[in-house]
Amino acid sequence: FEVAGLLIVPLGNKSYASYTALLERDVPFVFLDRFVEKLSVPVISTDNQQGGYLAGRHLLECGFREVFVLMENSGEATSLRDRLT
Repeated sequence: FEVAGLLIVPLGNKSYASYTALLERDVPFVFLDRFVEKLSVPVISTDNQQGGYLAGRHLLECGFREVFVLMENSGEATSLRDRLT
């Protein structure tokens, strides 16, 4: 079948070979919310650093002084890394 293009939410570098295969076949695709740092591919993303800042600021303004972040992150999810930053 013929594909016009793909929207991909990458789950880290584990599918790196799949993404390069798409590039080699000239299949157009865009990453959503995350990206693979080694690939030059268009990305549509939220401002995760600003979102993390606003969430932290809100908690501080509500009087919370001890804020913990609980997330699964192997360092590959750029969106999670940026939110934590």
